[in-house]
Amino acid sequence: MALIDAWPATQPRRFSERQHAVLDALEQVFDERGLRAVTLSDLTAAARCSRTTLYDIAPGKEQLFLVVLDRVMRRIAAGGRDAAARVDDPIEQVAAITTAAAAGLGRMSPVFLDSVNAHPAATLLYERHVSDARDTVERVMQHAIDQRLCRPIHPRVVADSLIVLALHFGGPRAMPAHDLGPTEALRQALDLLVAGLRA
Repeated sequence: MALIDAWPATQPRRFSERQHAVLDALEQVFDERGLRAVTLSDLTAAARCSRTTLYDIAPGKEQLFLVVLDRVMRRIAAGGRDAAARVDDPIEQVAAITTAAAAGLGRMSPVFLDSVNAHPAATLLYERHVSDARDTVERVMQHAIDQRLCRPIHPRVVADSLIVLALHFGGPRAMPAHDLGPTEALRQALDLLVAGLRA
């Protein structure tokens, strides 16, 4: 599973058990209220900790938000790796990664994602994680092509298509397609794409 194990490309920062508990509390606050409406006092109250405890994690509110976002995106990546590990076929692996990524993105609240989009550093961090996911899917697809398990289509085209599907059907504002919910719509879109890759 070396093709997938390298995702994300950067190593995670290590936190103590107490810091993880604090970050769990901060994530809940940011998910409910976003970034701008939250103060450091709100964060210390939610985490039941001192400002010094927060400053041991990051020097300010915006940097704490970035740490939380990084954890969220790494959790989504871990879900994708776990889903891919349960199947052997590379094409099924990329479909599993896409489904898991969409599910993880769907757990972000609209106000959290709005905060990401409104904060340049958060946007860059988010896009870096999306790029890591795209690179991972591209590597798996290149392997499938090399093994002649699918059509010789450019792996980047497939990776870009799957990222678009995950973002479209997995975002917090994903809308049902006609009478289908986002999850079923994604499943049908993936069925179509997988069938095309195998043709």
